[in-house]
Amino acid sequence: MWGFTVKTILFTTAFAWISLTVGAAELPPGVSTNGQGVSGLDLPWSVEPGFKVEVVATGFQLPVNIAFLPNPGNAPSDPYFYVTELYGSIKVVTRDFTVSDYAVDLLDFLPSGVIPGSGEQGLTGIVIDPATGDLFISKLYDSPFEPGIHYPMVLRLHSVDGGMTASSASVVLDMFGEAQGEAHQVSKLSFGPDGMLYVHMGDGFISSTGQDISSFRGKILRMHPDGSPAADNPFFFSPDGINATDYIYAYGFRNPFGGAWRAADGILYYVGNGPFIDRFAQVIPGRNFAWDGTDASMLNFALYSWYPASAPVNLAFVQAESFGGSGFPLGKLGRAYVTESGLPWVAGPAGRGKRISEFTLAADGTLLDGPRPFVEYTGTGRASTVALAAGPDGLYFSDFYKDQDSSAPTERGANVLRVRFVGSADFTADVTSGVAPLTVQFSDLSMVAAPTSWAWDFGDGATSVEQHPQHTYTSDGLYSVELSVTSAEGTSVIKKSGFIEVGNVPRVAFVVGGLPPAAGDSAVADFVRALGWVVDFHDDEVGSRPTSAALAATYDAVFVSSSVDPANIGGDFRYLTVPVAYWASQLNALEREPLAAFADVPGSSAAVSIIDTTHAITEGLDLGSLQVYGAPGNVNGVRGPIGDGVRVLAMSGADPDAIALMTADVGAALLGGHVALSRRVFLFLDDDSWLSMTPAGKSLFGNAFRWALGPYCAGATEVLYVDSRAPVAGDCLSWGSACRDFQDALDIASSRENPIEIWVATGVYYPDRGSGLREATFVMQDCVGWYGGFRGAYGTDGFAGEAKRSERDTDASPTVLSGDIGVPDVAADNSYHVVSSTSNGPTAVMDGFLIVSGNADGNAFPFSSGGGLLSVESSPSIAQCLFASNSAINGGAVHHQGGRATIKNCAFIGNSAVSGAGLSNGAGIPILSRCTFLWNFDTVGCGVSDWLGLAVLDNSDFLFNVCSIE
Repeated sequence: MWGFTVKTILFTTAFAWISLTVGAAELPPGVSTNGQGVSGLDLPWSVEPGFKVEVVATGFQLPVNIAFLPNPGNAPSDPYFYVTELYGSIKVVTRDFTVSDYAVDLLDFLPSGVIPGSGEQGLTGIVIDPATGDLFISKLYDSPFEPGIHYPMVLRLHSVDGGMTASSASVVLDMFGEAQGEAHQVSKLSFGPDGMLYVHMGDGFISSTGQDISSFRGKILRMHPDGSPAADNPFFFSPDGINATDYIYAYGFRNPFGGAWRAADGILYYVGNGPFIDRFAQVIPGRNFAWDGTDASMLNFALYSWYPASAPVNLAFVQAESFGGSGFPLGKLGRAYVTESGLPWVAGPAGRGKRISEFTLAADGTLLDGPRPFVEYTGTGRASTVALAAGPDGLYFSDFYKDQDSSAPTERGANVLRVRFVGSADFTADVTSGVAPLTVQFSDLSMVAAPTSWAWDFGDGATSVEQHPQHTYTSDGLYSVELSVTSAEGTSVIKKSGFIEVGNVPRVAFVVGGLPPAAGDSAVADFVRALGWVVDFHDDEVGSRPTSAALAATYDAVFVSSSVDPANIGGDFRYLTVPVAYWASQLNALEREPLAAFADVPGSSAAVSIIDTTHAITEGLDLGSLQVYGAPGNVNGVRGPIGDGVRVLAMSGADPDAIALMTADVGAALLGGHVALSRRVFLFLDDDSWLSMTPAGKSLFGNAFRWALGPYCAGATEVLYVDSRAPVAGDCLSWGSACRDFQDALDIASSRENPIEIWVATGVYYPDRGSGLREATFVMQDCVGWYGGFRGAYGTDGFAGEAKRSERDTDASPTVLSGDIGVPDVAADNSYHVVSSTSNGPTAVMDGFLIVSGNADGNAFPFSSGGGLLSVESSPSIAQCLFASNSAINGGAVHHQGGRATIKNCAFIGNSAVSGAGLSNGAGIPILSRCTFLWNFDTVGCGVSDWLGLAVLDNSDFLFNVCSIE
């Protein structure tokens, strides 16, 4: 340990070689004398709606940190902020954004190494003393005894010309003997609310220094502005002389490069880098953050952990106590912002880094949500995000490298940019869902000063320039609405994805590895919504998401991101009866999704190789390489055996033996004797790789999603109304003019091109129109959904009828389809089939009915099969139905002959047959989930008879079924 007297001598020695050049030196080519001159350029940065990114100054070389004067003057030539350049210069930027030299040649060595690597060292931290206006900076210096060994130092720079140039320098703290080099060096400086100076110290790439309290390295230090340690520091003990231990405020850090004080609690927060896990945390006095050389230790005390690492560099709070909130709106105040730099000097957008992320903290400093992307790089160049500071008129950051046409990372030409609030567009609507035609009144709620124009895009091809327009949607679909509001400050845009839902729209459950979802998952969801589907996120944690059965009951498809923990999915989704699209390669395993044996083969590539163009997903593409990423990224893939029914469509561009895209249709043979209960598609995406997806890649994904979900009916859904109690037969167009006979509504539906929903009120309905013909049946149709369980408008309570399908109650308003068309309670003259379905797809729907008293007692097929429902080469969708007291030779309640019907949440009670009282299946794949078979009587099957087919029963119950009829 160095004693204080020894250090004083070293301070004097060190000052002798400080090279401090003052005065306004000639600026290098490209340095802007007025940053406003370049602020109008098209910039490669996207930002949250209501904000604008603009360049304010340019010509910098590796700008690391920005420090604003606490009380800057208002004259154009007054100093506004300072910028440290890694290789030893400080620039001063005035109110009019003129850039000049405050001090140069502050390093006594040339950091000429490579980036990334030894070239990442030099001058880093800067803070302005609010009491004197002096600048405090942190840097490395060359050892006077061992050239090439660098030690950390804190300097104080003084100016006598109003802060335009440095006139003198003095050493505040020289940490001689504490060798540091690239990256993990002395870095962030700040003044706390107590007036003390806080200094962040990296571990010098020696992890043990963080735990050594006799070393300055791997610590956050606390001292008076004169460099002496604060006497109330956690480990201060003066009797043994002043040494590194006395300065320690907190310890156990690897590279605590960024930090900021939160006014709400007066606590210092920091961001630091680990090998593969980064950390955002509160800094508590005396706390050991336990860095021990392992990634696991980076999880200690973390409010948030980046995994994989995203290289958070700097942290800033936008808060009312600092410049009145930097001009940000009230809802943004108190939030934390972090620059994530990602890998050094890479081209194009990055799945990790090249962004400013936003966090929201609770009053006690715990994380409420985040990170959310606030600013994202969208260009093709080298720019990233490093310096960050909240200023009087916005949030400022540096892009660190010359963005375009740079031959080396050290080339001068980087920028300081400002994120400024220019107003936020917003709107609402009186209704957001309903059947077509749906008329919506939109209202502008924008916070834009002096707007001059409005531009609406309603998502269906129609537009408006009114401030508060009204629009009518005539076709079914999920519509994204966009509003652009223009003022003298520019244009503010807001787009609400899937804001208007018209008709019966497919719904997708998107299972992700944590909420709020990551940027890549959010972008995928927006893409899917643009295709016309409702998307709801669910966390992958078992206790936080619905079960697979519950998902299948609510959604039309399930998507699983590669961000999930495969252990949280397990084999739960293997039995899903709705389509599944997934890109977590670890789900490919016998006990999970057995399309292929488990083999996680991620590789870096920008392309996949198409090997099959005869499938609907790849039809129209060329065989061979297809670029799916704008820059090389992880391509998930699998190897190993695949199921006999699995089709491989593309291989990985990184590994020709790795499968990147494969499918399985319903009934396809998978590994381990499993069968696909619904369509499955495995895709190659890996986490945030979507952010660099090319149009060709997005088109491929869109085709995959469409194929997985299957066809659905397009156009405006028309609702027809049926109520047997109606006083006269109506036209079916409203409850007030309801049809009395269900068959009348079916006739109207068969003449329509648009999809139809038939809402049927409580009552009993017969298929024969009074003719007594046993062949009469209710015939299902594609794109026609039958829905029972409505009260209707003809009860005794004066109710006018339901306006939404969700208002029905199938228990309180039973709707019966009966085959008892002849003499009551005499089966011999009943309908052979109450309902029939021939060659239908899943858009033929029957939901919420009691199907009773069918009797298929004929001598030959079809009149010998399917008393309640006869389904022939058909795949209808049946839900929430009760089949009771039906009888037949085969399939008392249901006979399924070919096809892939789905039957959910249904009950089969008191049916009878020779074979399969509840269900008889021949050469088909009916999928039954959450069904109950009770008191059914047959000779063969005990409720279900399956011959030459493959009936799939998921989570269904069999109680008191009798397998012999006396």
